[in-house]
Amino acid sequence: MQEKTKKVSPIKERILYFVETLGVSKRKFYERIGVSRGTLESDSGITEDVMAKFLAEFPEISEKWLLTGEGEMLKRNEAKMEIEGIDRRRALPLLPVEAIAGWDGSMPSGVMEWQCEWMDMPNFIIRGADYLIRVMGDSMYPEYRSGDIVACRRLTEITFFQWGKIYVIDSNQGVMLKRVEECDDDPDSILCVSENPRHRPFRISKTDIRSLSLVVGMIRGSEI
Repeated sequence: MQEKTKKVSPIKERILYFVETLGVSKRKFYERIGVSRGTLESDSGITEDVMAKFLAEFPEISEKWLLTGEGEMLKRNEAKMEIEGIDRRRALPLLPVEAIAGWDGSMPSGVMEWQCEWMDMPNFIIRGADYLIRVMGDSMYPEYRSGDIVACRRLTEITFFQWGKIYVIDSNQGVMLKRVEECDDDPDSILCVSENPRHRPFRISKTDIRSLSLVVGMIRGSEI
């Protein structure tokens, strides 16, 4: 007798696809939204409760994309906007580093859209990037060099960290690009680590963080 092919619902497939873009393990994802692994990987349908938990935890997800697979995965302006021939549905703004301070996801105060350089970056958009910034200084050398450009996804939850990942952190110490590690003796702080051994690690209290972005891609300065 021929075995039935196990088929996961399209909505579950889209959720699992989104998990891949986050760069976290499925186990951590399931813990974060409060569902069991079997809930999303079984061949049964998906309940409204599970969808509500997912959308509550990730409000940036487009409901239309989740339900139908149409449109963009992340909520963005669906209108086609072009500057100098670039379709901004495929492009990301290159922001000055100082503009990230206190950024709420819209264009930063004092920075107009037409003042930003827009770069055609569909691969980074798929990864959920919201903006680009240029690396300054040598604290992250040789992983990131001054003049490189990093693609960043702004996070709404600033207490959940993927240890060992690179973040753009806006705190009372300024805007910085650092690898974040766990403080074993202080759960209320994070350890900011530079790639360059000349720069010593230091702590930041989680309550001092104003905004947080995860680095999801990089363009080497020599390739621009």
